[in-house]
Amino acid sequence: MNPESVFRAIERFGLPLVMLVVILYWAKNDVVMPLLDAHFKVVQQIVRGQEIHSEKLDTIGDKLEELIRVSK
Repeated sequence: MNPESVFRAIERFGLPLVMLVVILYWAKNDVVMPLLDAHFKVVQQIVRGQEIHSEKLDTIGDKLEELIRVSK
């Protein structure tokens, strides 16, 4: 963005509105996006943990069925 277009935007929309746009752009890139990325990493870890838990439960279930079959 060149300075001339910034000055035109200030003339057309006013300085407070242009400052608000700049602040919102900064907040989106430096605050919101890192938080979203961290959130999705946590969710991915939870999903992996649930998958491992399900696999282990299936293994325990198979062993329990074998134990019941052998004990009959």
